[in-house]
Amino acid sequence: MGARYTSGIGIYATSRGVELNLDVFRELGSDATADEMHERLRRVTQIDVTAKRWPSVPCESLVVDWAAARSELIEPYFQARFVLSRQPASA
Repeated sequence: MGARYTSGIGIYATSRGVELNLDVFRELGSDATADEMHERLRRVTQIDVTAKRWPSVPCESLVVDWAAARSELIEPYFQARFVLSRQPASA
């Protein structure tokens, strides 16, 4: 069985801000990866994000240090998604 929602990172021009789909990792049995991405989000933005499945932060929190946000969060997020997509589906 696959993930219910397969979107990645949503960027909204509203108070919704930037939203990361960590649920996809959890639904596909990779809680450790989801937890790592959650911690990266907290570290990069310096915001005490509590939502474990669909955390969101203000857009501004990522552009304060865009180079770090890109290299420490966004690129690793999509690399982890790629690795997850290459794993065989469990029965």
